[in-house]
Amino acid sequence: MLVAQKRHNYNELPEYEKNYSPQTKVREVVVTKRGAIRKFKAVCAVILFFGLSLFILLRYAHINEYNQHIGKLKAQLNELHKVNGQLQVELDKKIDLNLIEKEAVERLGMQCPDKSQIVYVQLHRSDFTEIPETTKDEAQGEGVFGTLAQGISELVKYLY
Repeated sequence: MLVAQKRHNYNELPEYEKNYSPQTKVREVVVTKRGAIRKFKAVCAVILFFGLSLFILLRYAHINEYNQHIGKLKAQLNELHKVNGQLQVELDKKIDLNLIEKEAVERLGMQCPDKSQIVYVQLHRSDFTEIPETTKDEAQGEGVFGTLAQGISELVKYLY
């Protein structure tokens, strides 16, 4: 004779209820979702950190490039100042009244003025401005500081 196997209803077993209750399944799903969210946040933070680091590195590269360009421009400016100084020295050497007169006569065809071409200008006395000269002692005697300076100068004269 065959013995009938007893079928158990696993939903009625107390061990099953403790280990695999519907609330436990929900908790496992929530825990796995929380873990996935944490992993996603960590990956996003790493990507953001890498992006910011790359951005900063690129900005430093641009700054370095501009500094090199500025250095080249400063070197060119110094070279131009040097050339300008040399040209100024040559110009100063060439400013000679005899040389200018020679060029004016030979190249431009200018002539010295005759006595009939010379015009004398007479200035009236009212066209002049007179500036009164002040002595050193008078300039020092004005104001508090002038008096103090004059006293110190007299003391120095007395000591020496």
